[in-house]
Amino acid sequence: MRLLTVTRIIGIMLIPILFGCQSDLEKAQDPNTSSEDLLSLLAHENSEVRKTALLHSNLPDEELIKVAGRQDLDLKMALFQRDYLLVPCLKILSKDPNYKIRCLVAGLPNDSIVLRGIEAGQVNTPELLFELQAILDSMGTDADSNVLLTLCSNPQLSPETLRKLALSQESDPKILIALAGNSSTPLSTFFLLQKKAELIKGKNKELADQLDRAVKKSLPHAAPLEVGLLEAINKGMIKVKVTGAGLESIGIEIESQVEFNLEIEIQPGILFYSNSSSTQNMISTGTTTVTVEPELSVSTSVNVACTEMDKDTPESENNFTVGQASKVSDLYRLVNCPKFSNATFRVQQYSVWTITDNPATYEYVGLTSGFGFDSFGSEPSEDEFNEIKTLIKECGINPYKYEAFK
Repeated sequence: MRLLTVTRIIGIMLIPILFGCQSDLEKAQDPNTSSEDLLSLLAHENSEVRKTALLHSNLPDEELIKVAGRQDLDLKMALFQRDYLLVPCLKILSKDPNYKIRCLVAGLPNDSIVLRGIEAGQVNTPELLFELQAILDSMGTDADSNVLLTLCSNPQLSPETLRKLALSQESDPKILIALAGNSSTPLSTFFLLQKKAELIKGKNKELADQLDRAVKKSLPHAAPLEVGLLEAINKGMIKVKVTGAGLESIGIEIESQVEFNLEIEIQPGILFYSNSSSTQNMISTGTTTVTVEPELSVSTSVNVACTEMDKDTPESENNFTVGQASKVSDLYRLVNCPKFSNATFRVQQYSVWTITDNPATYEYVGLTSGFGFDSFGSEPSEDEFNEIKTLIKECGINPYKYEAFK
């Protein structure tokens, strides 16, 4: 009878403990449990609760790294049950004093756990990449190549990492072919891969041809090369045809001469020289960006102002060549000033003529916005003169050296 009573008392005492563990286990399994609660559960006296909390997706990465360095063998082994392991965790676990842990790490390349970590975007910087590579090398397994192939195909890798991969894989054309097929590989790395194909050709023509074909197949789909209009012309990347379209805009047809995408930027300060001595030259007054696909042409319109007040308004039959205003000139400073872009077209045009033609107040020609200038247009009003003077001054130019404001 007394033994039965003692048993009942012990049973009653254990009930809250068991129910407490059950409650904490459910909390560790709940997908909505906060990271703060999970941290407290990692210190739970029950190992099952600790391991369940460790597998929770809300657990911060820095806590996983701390677990890798703990003396808790059960928790460290539970790390291998996660979908992927962080590279810093792998680095710590690969040097663990416990032989069992090191064996688990050594077996990882044959397991998808490392590959899933790469695919999840955990390895996306050169530093993490080379840490992982060093870990794999230290294991001495044959699976390193498969892991690196998966890594090279990961579109979440940064352009810097992809370039470093290309630079570091001189002896493995398969890695280079995987890089050529990566949708995030930048054009600069494609150019590097083309050079690598030439170097490989003497040793293995078949693989070199595979790499060359992979590069050519991917080039048209790579992110476009950003380049200025003048640079693209000077390097033979494009051909252009520029035609007149009045005072406020000019037409440009851009034809690609390369096998990759280009993003052409036409910045303020580009000069367009007329093929007719009686027609005004023009200057770009805003930024225009246009994407040109391989072997195709694109037409666009560029905002401009005229730079020779007494000459004719450009028309569609007028053609132009391309140059650039000196970057230290008042004209270049004016059109690149943020205040300039906010001004009306009349104020913009009269400001340009103030610098290029330097007329006295009574010498400005009449201007009709959208149509050109003629005897029916109006000269700058007093208010516009004040705006022109203020604009020139705010662009860091001394207005008093020009006749209109002397």
